[in-house]
Amino acid sequence: MDTPIHAVQATSALSSSLYFWWLAYLRCSKDYWWCCQQKGNCEDERLVNVYEQFGDVFKYRTLLDWWSDYGAHLFDSPQVEMDFVKYFPSGVEVLISQDLIKPRAGMLCLAIPLGLDHQKAIASTLEVWDVATIRGQHYMQDAQYQLHPIEFKSKQTIVPSYRTWVMLQCVATSKSTDRFNAWSGYQIGHHLQLSPKNTMQANDSRAVTLRKQSNIRAHFSRKIKDANSLIENVEIGRFPCKDPVAKVQRWTVRQIKDLEHAISEGQWQNSNWLMQEHAFMLPGHELNLGLTSDTRKCDVMDVLKDFGSLNMPFLKPKRIRIKKASSTRSVNLSIWDETILAMPVRSKNG
Repeated sequence: MDTPIHAVQATSALSSSLYFWWLAYLRCSKDYWWCCQQKGNCEDERLVNVYEQFGDVFKYRTLLDWWSDYGAHLFDSPQVEMDFVKYFPSGVEVLISQDLIKPRAGMLCLAIPLGLDHQKAIASTLEVWDVATIRGQHYMQDAQYQLHPIEFKSKQTIVPSYRTWVMLQCVATSKSTDRFNAWSGYQIGHHLQLSPKNTMQANDSRAVTLRKQSNIRAHFSRKIKDANSLIENVEIGRFPCKDPVAKVQRWTVRQIKDLEHAISEGQWQNSNWLMQEHAFMLPGHELNLGLTSDTRKCDVMDVLKDFGSLNMPFLKPKRIRIKKASSTRSVNLSIWDETILAMPVRSKNG
């Protein structure tokens, strides 16, 4: 198993968690970007605190690079929602402190079936190690940053809201020659299929068409509102959360002028920023992008499709009800019953 394969597996493990979207939304924050550019020189202590803990997320080449320095240190907790069952089909088991007579700090302890083929044992060990570098240490204390409790219905809006917000920014930063340069909220909602039941039909009357367009615009507006709320909260260390955030002064007059200049120079986002964001968030997800003005619409839609097609176990039921064969009584089985829960790994501090 070579390094590129490891990177793909690590990306798959990380992108299946809500922590992936935590970073995706944080990188959507213009204020957080500017705080990074200002080296934490900001009048909002909440934003400064997040900057001091998360660092400059914009200076890293990929999310995996950032995660190796900060991820496990910030997010380690039994609550991590990554689904690791599929990574250990060989029977290799990761042992946590409760399984050991003497805890081995800073070490990854494995139980390998004696009957396992030699080559498979080596491959499985590498596989588990790769996942461990993403998952981190299974500490008993709470993580420094924990996922905010949110209703399942609201959790379902996280990815659609992100894709909608991103598409809106692509329109805002597009060139006049781009095919989506003048797209409205309706057109964005239509192309992202935000409301499938309002899809236009050839035999729709004008009244029905207008009603469907209005409904799609409403869906678009709600997604943008949700995305902005998520961004405002992630700036102060809460995710996924849509609670109101108190507004405070963040920048001096000079900093505001410098920020406006940086934006006008294309330092914050340019017409190709989404492709760069995709390369950061999903290294190894190679797409056949044309990267020209003629292909930009297709490029953007392909990237958004890739973001929308990720594995999302956090949207699956936490418990499954089954019936025992010998009884009509139902029991609840946690999805973690056969899941390896912990894997020690280096943290930010080594």
